[in-house]
Amino acid sequence: MDAATTQTRKMIPAQDTGGGAMSFSLSRADADIVVHSLELHLSSASATAEDLTVTRDDAGSSVYNTVLYSEDVNGLADIKQTNLGWIVKAGDSLVFTYANTDTRTFGLTVWYQTLPN
Repeated sequence: MDAATTQTRKMIPAQDTGGGAMSFSLSRADADIVVHSLELHLSSASATAEDLTVTRDDAGSSVYNTVLYSEDVNGLADIKQTNLGWIVKAGDSLVFTYANTDTRTFGLTVWYQTLPN
């Protein structure tokens, strides 16, 4: 897909919020997607060494499951990652996990676009 096509397709937010452990799955059965960015906000900085982890869960076989991103959230209240370019096939999932032992209220936003068939 060329840059002009990417720029004209609508950006879609997927969001999750909570105050305990995070386990959020982003999946589209009807289209491949490209994930452009993720934003995580905590109500206050984490005081525990725990990772925000993003794993691609391949629907065909677990042998293809891949950790795409992992960052220790200790001391952070905000994470923003842009220009990710993660392509996820229709039916596969991105799974976002964070133990959140400190029970901070979190807001997760993942920006993505569907890809043309």
